[in-house]
Amino acid sequence: MNDDFDAVEPVDDAPAANTLDRKGFVEKAGVTSLGLLLLGATGSGALAAPLRKNRVLTKLKGGPKGWAGAARYQYDANSAPGRAIAAAKRLKKDGKAPDTLVVGLYAGSVGNYTLPYPKGATPPAKLWEQETGIKIKFVPVQPENAYSKAIRMAATKDGSQHIVQLGMADTGDLAEAGLLLDLGQYVGRYKPDWNDPKWGYIGGPNTTQMFNYYNGKPYAVASDGDFQLYTIRQDLWDNSKEQKDFKAKYGYALEPPKTWDQMADMAEFFTRPNKKLLGATDLRGPAWGWINFIHRYVSTANPVAYYFDDDMKPLINGPGGLKAFNHLKATTKYGLKDALSTFWPQQYQNWGDGGSAQTIAFNNITKFMKKGGPFDKSKFDVGSKTWAIPTPGWRVNGKLVRHTSIYFNASNGVNKFSPSKYHEAAYLFLQWVASGHIYTWLTANPGGYQDPGKNACLKDPLVRSAYTGRTMDVLAMTTPGAVPSITALKGANEYIQALDVNLLKGLSGQLSPQATLDAIAKAWEKTTNKVGREKQAAAWRASLKGWPKVADSAKGKV
Repeated sequence: MNDDFDAVEPVDDAPAANTLDRKGFVEKAGVTSLGLLLLGATGSGALAAPLRKNRVLTKLKGGPKGWAGAARYQYDANSAPGRAIAAAKRLKKDGKAPDTLVVGLYAGSVGNYTLPYPKGATPPAKLWEQETGIKIKFVPVQPENAYSKAIRMAATKDGSQHIVQLGMADTGDLAEAGLLLDLGQYVGRYKPDWNDPKWGYIGGPNTTQMFNYYNGKPYAVASDGDFQLYTIRQDLWDNSKEQKDFKAKYGYALEPPKTWDQMADMAEFFTRPNKKLLGATDLRGPAWGWINFIHRYVSTANPVAYYFDDDMKPLINGPGGLKAFNHLKATTKYGLKDALSTFWPQQYQNWGDGGSAQTIAFNNITKFMKKGGPFDKSKFDVGSKTWAIPTPGWRVNGKLVRHTSIYFNASNGVNKFSPSKYHEAAYLFLQWVASGHIYTWLTANPGGYQDPGKNACLKDPLVRSAYTGRTMDVLAMTTPGAVPSITALKGANEYIQALDVNLLKGLSGQLSPQATLDAIAKAWEKTTNKVGREKQAAAWRASLKGWPKVADSAKGKV
């Protein structure tokens, strides 16, 4: 066991736990890849409060060692991971930590924690064990099963897992079901780096709010970054003949699209079935396609279009929703065959084969499209031709409004039904693994699907090598303007299900465009009334702290 941090105690100038739960802060919320909060009225807030330095213990001692570049991920005793390690070791010594923490985790993410990367490195889970004496046992769960399993755990008060896996949209339901522990006391005591300018979440307090909070309290710790990424085939856009032909047909230059109208023109232009080229392959299928309606909808108002008003009346069936749906439906013909029943594996393989001009996907699309990679079966080497750009938007009264969104996003929470004397140790593992030092190293690992979510990821050589520098630069531009998908509400998955099912009815012609949106609004009203409008409206207003205040965080750049 590493003894570097034995002498470190939690700083005594940490704010009391109830600092994070003040009733007056109604703008806090929580959130879910293939797969967080600053108190606004207190300046930089509790999570970014300066800590007194222990000058004797500031030497870099914790973290990975023994390979080139490891020092980038090492930490001192006064850092978020350093405090977590010191406290976990103390708990283990005092008999307040288990020999093994049992951790629910998406099956596709286990490799991030257990596989050595770079070659010869000690994997993160093993490093935690070496530094604290606490082993980690992962219980893999498939993403499509995680929510139902968590609900069953809540219903049966199953405490077999100390840490449970959830998606961003699950936080409200699982908190209300009693499964998730309110982490406020530990957040106040141990100061995670969620809002730190260097090590915190990309997007700062907005992202912290979006990821980790429900109704003003922290119930989850996100270790993911499922920000959606718009990509184009740069070789097509750079081709002089394509440029000449496009301008002749549409009257303006072929450049990366800034608006959805331009995207539609370019999708039409590049749709060439005889050459096995599709114009645009953003998804429409069940469970995976609704986010592409969200992308179009949230940019229909300046600075952003909301899903509800302050009293939870749906806004989705107004003019903005109709504009977004009509565009979604009109561009479906440029995409994958059987678009209403296809999913991300077909999308990724089509992109890998060079079969599309543009798409929207998880940002790991650039991670897994390397030459010789899993989707380079045709040897097309699309990775060398893929170029990330900000998601298009709409011009609203002459102003360009563009927002990306986030879909799914993996989080973990402490199981309230697990032995209470181990709750603190469970939280400390989450603080450690989600810290900027450890998570930046972990997310670069090609053995798993967890994606960049920390500021340090943006410039990190391993991450930029894995995802491409261009992808990280685009995330830096667009994440501060990212809009939450439907989350931070009890019944969030019910709202999503109504959106998903009725969009498919509209896209298949079973409902007219307006009837589609009205059906969504009606279903949303039913869910709101079932939960309780006053309670739901309070949670919604709290969640608005996680929404962007700018119309285009990329500032017109492509």
